[in-house]
Amino acid sequence: MRKIFVSSSVKVPYSKVVTGFNQQLLEALSPAWMNLRILKYDGQQPGDCFTMQLGTKPFSARWEGKVIAAGSTPGSFWFEDVGIQLPFPLKFWKHRHVVRKSGTGAVIIDIVSFHTGSSLLDWICYPLFRAMFTARRKKYQQYLFE
Repeated sequence: MRKIFVSSSVKVPYSKVVTGFNQQLLEALSPAWMNLRILKYDGQQPGDCFTMQLGTKPFSARWEGKVIAAGSTPGSFWFEDVGIQLPFPLKFWKHRHVVRKSGTGAVIIDIVSFHTGSSLLDWICYPLFRAMFTARRKKYQQYLFE
């Protein structure tokens, strides 16, 4: 099991960041090469589900997930989703999304745990996934300022 932790500071009011966590943000965060299409998006409350199609036929994969937990305190909001049906080579995926108020802006924290079933493949996938989440820093700022 590998874990990725990426923190992104944005100069956007906390309340706007919280309301900005929606289907459009998920689409905006997706790398262009992934060719992501969202088939279903219920939201980020426990029990909500999402389904995405990655790639194009004949090289496409389905990703289904479910929000298993969510919560908030004054100045903090979070939710956690898990993969139900994952694309190869993933066997396990859990993603915790955290938004914290920070001065006049916010900090968005992505905490991802994943496993492919092979320690070697986990090691190979880690820098790719880490790069995808690090690239979100700039995308968060761009999308949330629109």
